[in-house]
Amino acid sequence: MQAMSQVALRLQEYISHHQALISPLRQFPPEVLSEIFLHLTPSYNSDVESDDLPMFLGGICSYWRQVALSTPRLWSTIDVNIKKGTEQPRCELIKLLTARSGACPLDVRYLHDGEWTQDAQCCLQEILRSSSRWHTVSLGLPSIAYGLLSTIKHNLPELRSIIVEPTTMDDGVALPLCDAFAAAPRLSEMTTLSTDMIFTAPWAALERYKVGWVEDGRYMQWLGQCTRLVEVDIYFRNGAFPDVTVPAHLPCLEILSLSGAPLGLLNSLTTPVLERIEFIGYDHMDTRVHPSDLASLVARSNCQISELVFKGTLDISDVDLLTCIGILPALHTLIVHTDVEQPSPLTNSFMEALTLPTDVGSNGSADPLALQLSILEFAGSLAEDCDEELLWLMLISRPRIYALDVKDIELDETSIAALEQYYAEGGLRYYNSNF
Repeated sequence: MQAMSQVALRLQEYISHHQALISPLRQFPPEVLSEIFLHLTPSYNSDVESDDLPMFLGGICSYWRQVALSTPRLWSTIDVNIKKGTEQPRCELIKLLTARSGACPLDVRYLHDGEWTQDAQCCLQEILRSSSRWHTVSLGLPSIAYGLLSTIKHNLPELRSIIVEPTTMDDGVALPLCDAFAAAPRLSEMTTLSTDMIFTAPWAALERYKVGWVEDGRYMQWLGQCTRLVEVDIYFRNGAFPDVTVPAHLPCLEILSLSGAPLGLLNSLTTPVLERIEFIGYDHMDTRVHPSDLASLVARSNCQISELVFKGTLDISDVDLLTCIGILPALHTLIVHTDVEQPSPLTNSFMEALTLPTDVGSNGSADPLALQLSILEFAGSLAEDCDEELLWLMLISRPRIYALDVKDIELDETSIAALEQYYAEGGLRYYNSNF
């Protein structure tokens, strides 16, 4: 009996040691496990880090390794981040990922913020060799590396999206025009940030375009060629272009974002389907907003702008802000993020002008400003003399407002309690504050 007990104990220990071999995950067919692996990649899950993910999965067991190696899409994300002081050889890893991804389109992110070494150049050149398979690409490069991009000009058949951002600043250094992406037939999204390098593109194909540090008149000429643009974000450096007269008809444009916009720009645009317009100011530069220019754009384009956004260091008064609102009869979203060091347009006059009279009927006979406003978002500060009770009265006079965001607005306890009670009673479907 004792001998049988010892045998049973040994069998139980054996089973315990090999229990993992009969776990449900080991019973999945390879095509199912492969699909699970793919849902761990950034293409499906933005919360997952892509670094070494395929190697990690392949190191669990031989079965997982076999499935990982037979799933080329799992290896199709190349993410190389070379930081200052932590330069590590990555060239062999790039070769491995390129080989194991087979013929799959590649999603590439290469950020170099360290010393430009031989290994760094090897990494970039290895990535450039696979340009015929690029799908989405983000490049953070020092200016010394821009010249290498010329080798890929006519080898970007699958490229859909490109982001280029400098990791070195070369103020005053004249850089040649870069046309590396100008012949990419499927390129629809392009972002170039804070660089003195001028990048050209297949303008007629672009649908989304974001460009920073614009101070070259050629950009305005190119904008007129972007007839398929749906969204454009332009940052004019140091208030460049005091006068813009190049006309641009943008029949598909829905979102327009301007920073440091030059005088006259809106007068040169025609945007018949524009839905959202943003005016953004940065710390070192005010963005001037002229209601007359906005009125000119709306009248010429006959567009129904429904979302109006002001953010940052803006040069706009409460009177001008109200004028802008009055120009837009279809407006339903108003976002105002003021800079705490700038005079706020959120004054008593502003609150009173948006407050509906209690006797206004459903036909809106009193012709109030933006009767249809349903989303309000305020951040930064109210004007120094603004009565918080007026903010409250304005809100409760507008039963159509279902979303209020008062991030970073300093309100007293009474106002906070009133807003939270109003939200609890269903007066607001969405309410957010930092308090």
